[in-house]
Amino acid sequence: MASPEGINEVNHGEKTVRLENPEKFDPEKEVYVYVIDPSKIPDEKKILVDQFQVAVDLDEVVPDRVEIHKAGELLQCYSII
Repeated sequence: MASPEGINEVNHGEKTVRLENPEKFDPEKEVYVYVIDPSKIPDEKKILVDQFQVAVDLDEVVPDRVEIHKAGELLQCYSII
């Protein structure tokens, strides 16, 4: 896990990440992003959580590809507070 132990909160509107233990954030840690084509999921199986998240009511979701990034890339778009 790239985020340190403790309570962590992401605010997409303000583009911030609040970490309980920011000193333990490892920007070199590898993180995996599973990319899924939403057009392959039937609309009746999608559940809107909020404007940034969609849950899926399926037994299995197979990603179209997996991207490997460094946790520090988060800092290109978000600030740690």
